[in-house]
Amino acid sequence: MVISRLERNRTSTIVVMYSLYLYFLGLSLPNTSKALVIFRDEKRSYVSVWNWIQRFGEFPIYKRKRVTAFIIYETVIQVGNQHF
Repeated sequence: MVISRLERNRTSTIVVMYSLYLYFLGLSLPNTSKALVIFRDEKRSYVSVWNWIQRFGEFPIYKRKRVTAFIIYETVIQVGNQHF
């Protein structure tokens, strides 16, 4: 069995999620990639982190619920010509 030189190693899901977590906490891309050293695998570049952000950054973490009621305290609002 011959292993191709172009065969790629997939990054662990834990590493990807941790990098997204660090980035969205406020770390820069280079600092996020440096923080992945704790996993002791191959060094990941900041471009890899950027690609993960582009790929997974749009997924919502939680589902937003539709607002069914508004509570207004001691406020007068005007709807059309009427005040409520």
